[in-house]
Amino acid sequence: LYKALDIHKDLPNDLHTTEILHLLGSTYIEVSEYRKSIEYLERSLEIAEELGYENGIGSNLSNMALSYSFLGE
Repeated sequence: LYKALDIHKDLPNDLHTTEILHLLGSTYIEVSEYRKSIEYLERSLEIAEELGYENGIGSNLSNMALSYSFLGE
């Protein structure tokens, strides 16, 4: 995923970038790295909002809520 993100870094923000960031955020939830998860999910959310990608917005907010919940916040 990092390689895919590296490939997309020089391209305009697009659906692929938001999905890659979302997958990285979700992966960090799985390994209990909640702060790191939130960082990636926030970046993904920002792009999803720019694109008007409603499914991405919802998925990112849901996973962010899960991360904050695990952190007790």
